[in-house]
Amino acid sequence: MFLKENRTFDLIYIDGYHEDLTPTIDFALSYELLNDKGIIMLDDYRWRDVKDLKDLCDRHLKLVHQCWKVAAY
Repeated sequence: MFLKENRTFDLIYIDGYHEDLTPTIDFALSYELLNDKGIIMLDDYRWRDVKDLKDLCDRHLKLVHQCWKVAAY
């Protein structure tokens, strides 16, 4: 629905199921809705399957904030 309407968001906070490919799928679908200067945040990035996604983001996106629970790009 949002893609069809060309809606974008300034901030997207991903806090979903943290196992298997779900974090990556959540990120990919959400990233498409992020505007050019928007921020996307990963919750619980220390979980095994979220950590893999965070490592990928660290290599390809600009990290703007990180604390013990959340990484923002």
